[in-house]
Amino acid sequence: MVTVAVGDAVIVGARGGSYREQLVVDADLVVRRPRGVSPEQAASLPSSAVAGYSLVHHLGITAADTLLVHGAAGSVGAAAVQIAVARGARVIGTASVANQDYLRSIGAIPVDYAGDLISAVRSIGTVTASADAVGGRNSVHATTQLLSNMARAVTVWGEEHSVSAGIPWVEHPIDELERTVELAAIGKLVVRIAEILPLAKAATAFEHSMGAHTPGKILLRV
Repeated sequence: MVTVAVGDAVIVGARGGSYREQLVVDADLVVRRPRGVSPEQAASLPSSAVAGYSLVHHLGITAADTLLVHGAAGSVGAAAVQIAVARGARVIGTASVANQDYLRSIGAIPVDYAGDLISAVRSIGTVTASADAVGGRNSVHATTQLLSNMARAVTVWGEEHSVSAGIPWVEHPIDELERTVELAAIGKLVVRIAEILPLAKAATAFEHSMGAHTPGKILLRV
């Protein structure tokens, strides 16, 4: 539990009901916001970035690894990329052509998921671990073809394809928020923000978030 005082800037890992000006939460859901983390970045870290951290942490990624991240341009995948890169790993990330430059900017080797994904990844090197931030038949199939040790595959989606392939679903416990914030504070993790809307437009923000391929997090400003 983090001890905070009245007036401290904090980051809250609330699971739901957070579209409001004031919120009462348990103290163990609170992490103090470091000075080097902006309010916008702080608001972006819970949930997606923590999920990305959990994927990398569960796999025990080190500098000896070549990690394949499915859905690497999304909020969860991009966090996993940056955290793995911070650990010294080589990272291959799947994304659309439009997001290839973004993946390069955060340290990943991009591959187009719409092409011959398996051949493209093999041409880069041998994958030692796989983190699936998108789910679905295609990513699961690619993982089973590219990874020799399925014990080093994880996903954030507990859907039928990953379950059938024996890929474990990794939850993102709130106690990992503090580790995620520490990486953001030293510049090792930056969340891409798509837009910031006023709280009164929460419904609009939700509609935008349900759209395909939203380029980053959507925030509400109180």
